[in-house]
Amino acid sequence: RVPRRIGWRRDGRGLLLSDAFAQPDRSTPVSTESWYLDLIAHGCDIDVPKPPPPMHLQVTDEDRDAAAAVRAAAGDAFVVLVPGANRADKRWPAERFGQLASKLHETQGLTSVVVGAPREADIATAVCAACGSHAVIDAVSMGTSVAALKALIDAAKVVVTNDTGPRHIALCTGTPVVTLFGPTDQRWTAMASNLERRLVAAPFLPEHLVADRCAATCTIDRIALGDVHHAVTALLGHDE
Repeated sequence: RVPRRIGWRRDGRGLLLSDAFAQPDRSTPVSTESWYLDLIAHGCDIDVPKPPPPMHLQVTDEDRDAAAAVRAAAGDAFVVLVPGANRADKRWPAERFGQLASKLHETQGLTSVVVGAPREADIATAVCAACGSHAVIDAVSMGTSVAALKALIDAAKVVVTNDTGPRHIALCTGTPVVTLFGPTDQRWTAMASNLERRLVAAPFLPEHLVADRCAATCTIDRIALGDVHHAVTALLGHDE
């Protein structure tokens, strides 16, 4: 019953829109943030500031209450690990997430909290098994909700994530985040933030090539454990 529905005319959705506009060229990566801001400017005739103001996600007391059990187990100094993603080729190996958890505990004294969707329980179990210590908490097995996820990310020292949803939560709560990109080009979802370190599988891929079309070259397991650990410690302000 919304009288005005603005969007790009693609994927058959044009029939559902009151204002449907031709999709811009996406043969080369353009950030989704810019894509939708352009839609707002074009469809609503609104002047969008450039650069746009940062987006902010509100974390409520109810969210914090939902995360209380995990917070009690993790203490105050913890990192959030996000080993899942909607595609297997976007997932950094679970055993490396576990090794990272061990290394962060040894070098920084940090506990790692593993989060994910219920269907990713096996991935979380594999991460914890690879850690080989008590410095990791399986929040998936504790039934963590989206509300709790928001609060955990907001309170974490840093988030290490594949290219998936919790990365955007971290960016919008102001939590430092290390994002790992395999066969998805980081330029599609680039957001201006000095609190994010984006690690790509093929850092020397020529700019005219798109990681999504070079899957064999951009396998996510090419990202080294040492590089991820270095990025985390840099965000934390520590020297390795």
